[in-house]
Amino acid sequence: MRISPTRSLTYIQQYPQDVLITILNLLVPFTLIAVMISGDQMQSAPPAESLRTAWRLLDPLIHMTLGFLIITPFLFYHPATPKGILFAALLVISSVAADVDHILMAGSFTLQAITQVIPRTPFHSLSNALVVGLLVWLLTRKFSSTWLFFAVLMSHFVRDAYTGGMLLFPWSPGAFKITLSEYRSLEILLYLLTNLLIYSVTIRLPSAHGRWWRTPAAPKEPIQIPEVCRRPAK
Repeated sequence: MRISPTRSLTYIQQYPQDVLITILNLLVPFTLIAVMISGDQMQSAPPAESLRTAWRLLDPLIHMTLGFLIITPFLFYHPATPKGILFAALLVISSVAADVDHILMAGSFTLQAITQVIPRTPFHSLSNALVVGLLVWLLTRKFSSTWLFFAVLMSHFVRDAYTGGMLLFPWSPGAFKITLSEYRSLEILLYLLTNLLIYSVTIRLPSAHGRWWRTPAAPKEPIQIPEVCRRPAK
C-alpha cells in the first residue's frame, strides 16, 4: 500500500503523540547501549576505598535501568492508569529481585556483607526465568504479562552471564560466560521482541484513531431513519 505524504502529514499534525512514541522507540536501543557501556566502565573503575561498598550498589541500579528500558513499550502503548503504573513498577522491581540470593548467601542484611557475595547462584538462570513466567501465566492467563516478567528477569541474568553466571543451569551446572557482543545483542533483542509483542497486542484493541503511518478508516455515515418509521412526538 502506498503511503500518502499529505495524509501522513495530517496525522502527524493531528496526533503528535504517536510520532513521539515512534521516535522514542527508535531511541531506546541506543539508550540501552549507552547504559551498558557507561555502567560497565563505571564498575570497572571504582572510586576510593571508603566508597567502594556503596559503589557496588551501582550494579542493581544498572539492572533496574535495563529492566525499565526493556518494558518501555508497555508504557508507550498503554494509558497511564494507576494500575498500569503499579504493574510497571512491579516489573522494574522484579528486574533486581533475583539478587535476593545474595542476602541468603551472605546470611546478613548489612550492605558490607551483601556486596561481598560475588558468585552467582542457580537463581540467575534461564530455567528460573521460565518458572517465573509460568507462574505469571497461571495467575494472569496473559501472554504479554508473562513475557514482560520473563524479559526483565532475562535482562538481569544476561548481564550477569557476561561476568560469569549460571545462565544455563541445570543443563550446564558450571559457570556460563557470554561475550560482550552477545551480552549487548541479547539485551537489545529482548527489547525488540517486547516492542513487537506489546505493539501486536495494542493494534488489536479498539482505538479512536489509527496510527499516523496507516490509512485511517473512513468515518461511518449516520444511519438515516425514514420518516414513516419515526414515532410521532407526544
